[in-house]
Amino acid sequence: MKKSVCLFLLSILAFVVVSCDDNEDDKPTILLNYLSGSWEVVYSNNPECPSIYDITAESSSLPPAGSVGYNGTLATSYLTVNNSLVHDKEYSWKIVAVEDSYYPLIELNWTADLDEINGDQPVKRFYYRIEELTPTTMRWHINSVTGEEIIKFIRRADLDRK
Repeated sequence: MKKSVCLFLLSILAFVVVSCDDNEDDKPTILLNYLSGSWEVVYSNNPECPSIYDITAESSSLPPAGSVGYNGTLATSYLTVNNSLVHDKEYSWKIVAVEDSYYPLIELNWTADLDEINGDQPVKRFYYRIEELTPTTMRWHINSVTGEEIIKFIRRADLDRK
């Protein structure tokens, strides 16, 4: 009987030791196939940040080598009170690297000012580290030595293809 109890306790102990791997639990969800669509900015350190990012991928599938090389366009807009969009700026984007073996680095290149306001030109190129990307939420962190800007998004499926 004692041998049975010891074997039972030993098997439970082995299960607990094996299942306590915290490394996998600390990683956020990043699924690049969910990047395309309309995203509403729900938090930003930058108060002038546009409220809607409409992200389109060049192709519907990730490149064979993984996420590096994935690219497309991004248009920023403001949402009016009657839920219509006022276009602002347009960017091209591409995934240029994967940091820390896990976080995709997205490069944004300014291409056009859609509302044609003279002198309203953003920085030509900047980088964000995608720290979370799920079907409903996304979080970017500016990739610079002093950058503390974080942008949090929620998916707005009701605005897709408007």
